[in-house]
Parts: sequence; C-alpha cells; structure tokens
Amino acid sequence: MRRYVCIDPKAMQLHGPAVLAIEMLSADYNARFETLAHHRIMKEPRRYQTSHAGFLVVRHAGTPGAYETWVARHVFVRQYRA
Repeated sequence: MRRYVCIDPKAMQLHGPAVLAIEMLSADYNARFETLAHHRIMKEPRRYQTSHAGFLVVRHAGTPGAYETWVARHVFVRQYRA
C-alpha cells in the first residue's frame, strides 16, 4: 500500500492527515469484506449492481482505531495526493 496525504480540510478533520491506499474495484473490496471482515476492522461496503473504480483505504493506520474502507476513485482523487 502507498501513503497518501489528505488535501481536503474536511476529510482531514474526519480521517486524519494521511491514509494508506491501493487501487481496487468495488467488487473486489466486497469480496475482501466477505472473506476478512471477521478478522479485521472493515467498513461494510455499499452494494452496487456494477463494479466501480476506487481505492481500498486504511484510515488511522497504526492506531487502535485503524480500519479499512473503500472510496470511489472520483472522491479519492479530490481528497488525497501521493
């Protein structure tokens, strides 16, 4: 996973100054959630009829409050920079 810095003040306030992320389709995140949710702290995904481009994001990485979620590409690129 790669580290991304938050450039959106509102997102920074909610989720911190940086995240770890990797590109992932929503369908792949859904499958990951079904397999790993009982082992990890993960935000339940939205259920789409089709798969969408986006990112698997680890928020609050390295802290007890760390969790995984999926963010649509168009949202992610407005909020984060490598």
